[in-house]
Amino acid sequence: RCGYNPSAGLKHYEGKTIHQKWLDDPTLFYKFVVTLDNYNSVDDKGKPFHIEKDLFGSNSEVKGYHPHTICFLPNDLNQILQLEHPNQRTVNKGLPLGVTQDGNRYKAQISAGGKPSYLGSGTVDECSMLYKTAKILRIKELTDKWKHMLSDKILNQLDLFVEHLKVI
Repeated sequence: RCGYNPSAGLKHYEGKTIHQKWLDDPTLFYKFVVTLDNYNSVDDKGKPFHIEKDLFGSNSEVKGYHPHTICFLPNDLNQILQLEHPNQRTVNKGLPLGVTQDGNRYKAQISAGGKPSYLGSGTVDECSMLYKTAKILRIKELTDKWKHMLSDKILNQLDLFVEHLKVI
């Protein structure tokens, strides 16, 4: 996924890297991840938690899979943290996150279960606010749902992520 000419379907991995020692010896990666909180955790549907690379990387110049950037999160929480879907129409159009142009109007949408969910329409600023408000609310809902399984370190980083969303 990272570091080696990603395919068109994996463009969101461009600029992401993998810790060099893990590339040199993948067993070191395995030995590290099995020590992380929630390595063997499952969500309410019995699905294993996903490895997350962006939550802690958001406040780091290093992006991708590194000892200080990865953790395990339930899939629903992991998915809502994604800020820009690689197929979203806002990419490279200068529009804020979650805002798309539909003819001569703008609309706000958020990803729900991997599919866009319509939030409303209006000016670019109104749609941006709709998106941020919905995104923050959903992150808070999911954080509350899973807080009994998340470390203080992850919970604190989720709070920082929400604060970052408010100002972008």
